Amino acid sequence: MNPAITVGYLIGTFETSAAIKCDTLKKRFANVDTDTVVSITKNEFDEIVELMKIPCTPKKRCDTRMYVQYDSLELCFSVFDCVCSIDSDKITNKQKWTAYQMKCKSGYYNYISPDNLEYYEYIKKFGVPKNYKYYASSG
Repeated sequence: MNPAITVGYLIGTFETSAAIKCDTLKKRFANVDTDTVVSITKNEFDEIVELMKIPCTPKKRCDTRMYVQYDSLELCFSVFDCVCSIDSDKITNKQKWTAYQMKCKSGYYNYISPDNLEYYEYIKKFGVPKNYKYYASSG
């Protein structure tokens, strides 16, 4: 079996009364069956794993919307593309591009309305994905 990076995310744009912790999404997606499989190149795979290896800052928390897991490595993204537990000054533009591509290929942005996309850091930096198609969530 080929190595796999698992990505789970909450769909749509919504506010919560308390921040959603990374561990909360980890538990939520622990026993969920695979919905979609996206093939990526070995180079893309390696770049994602390198992004996941950036040392974390335990004090930096955020409102998690996406959980990424490979072996024992974990990474969480918040609303508006912040990478949870990693100081933004430690992330290079290449690593931001990798995160953006991961979100594009997983379909994450397709559940964000066109009006709300403008608030996302990676959309501001790299543009709306070429294959973007908005799917309104029923939540």
